[in-house]
Amino acid sequence: MMKKVQFTSRYSQYFFLAPQLLILLIFLYWPIIQTFKDAFTMQDAFGFGSQFAGFDNFLFIFSDPSYLTAFKFTIMYSFVITLITGSIIFILLGFDPVYALYTFFISPISSTYGISELFVKATPLALIAIGLSYCFKNNIYNIGAEGQLTMGAIFGGGIGILFHDTNAFWLLPLMIFAGAIGGALWGLIPAILKTKFNTNEILTSLMLTYIAILILDYLVVGPWKDPASYGLPKSRPFPESGRLPVLIDGLRAHIGVYFSILIAIISYYVFNKTLFGYKLKVTGYSAKASKYAGFKSNQLIIITFLISGACAGLAGIFEVSGPIGLLYRD
Repeated sequence: MMKKVQFTSRYSQYFFLAPQLLILLIFLYWPIIQTFKDAFTMQDAFGFGSQFAGFDNFLFIFSDPSYLTAFKFTIMYSFVITLITGSIIFILLGFDPVYALYTFFISPISSTYGISELFVKATPLALIAIGLSYCFKNNIYNIGAEGQLTMGAIFGGGIGILFHDTNAFWLLPLMIFAGAIGGALWGLIPAILKTKFNTNEILTSLMLTYIAILILDYLVVGPWKDPASYGLPKSRPFPESGRLPVLIDGLRAHIGVYFSILIAIISYYVFNKTLFGYKLKVTGYSAKASKYAGFKSNQLIIITFLISGACAGLAGIFEVSGPIGLLYRD
């Protein structure tokens, strides 16, 4: 017989405040929401309605000094309101708001270890975000980055497991390459389904995430399970030659940070200085204009998904060959 979940009186007495707090937050943050809505949208040719205009419109609007001043005010407004509403919520929950805010925002970056951990967590997120920007520029929505990250970890980690007794210099580059290939191939599936059958890329990329996770689950409890794991669902550790070098001894931040910065710089150049970046912008603004200009939209969809998947795959292999050093279920 299932046990009923009972909430403690300390928290349940505040549950009735949730709708009111939500309405209050929407009211307080509405100027911020409206600011970004104006920055990322543009009126159509007849002045009616609006459509997504991308980051170029964002930069164009903020080149206006008056709008930039308003935006600075909005940032300060959001900061103050966040402190106030956060403090109210912590007080209602019975916590010291000053200590709670310090724990959330100051404590993580108050030590070398905390900054290192910040880089460890930010590196895969940055790589995924860079990859997704290619799809979003093309007005295509890749929601399966987690699955592509998982497949990157599987492909790259599989190389590390296969050569677990090798200390050759070529192992780590091969793992990184395999990770990028794994993520790209997994991203290629929704791209092909989109171009051939006009399926919704949001649904297909999202559903593929669960398939990738189940594949990883099968591997770490089956053929790739570590014989010395005492039943735990994980693979054998990668050899030292398959681990990313750390930036500082004793900390977990690794050279993946440099990779993410380099890929960000390359992506900036691609978006702003190349014909391919221009094609992405035009297609993102208007599919009709892109077709009239002779751009091959299906080709762009496939390329952007490949790039997006490869970046997520790199994030996956950096995660398992960096701080983790093996594959495991979670």
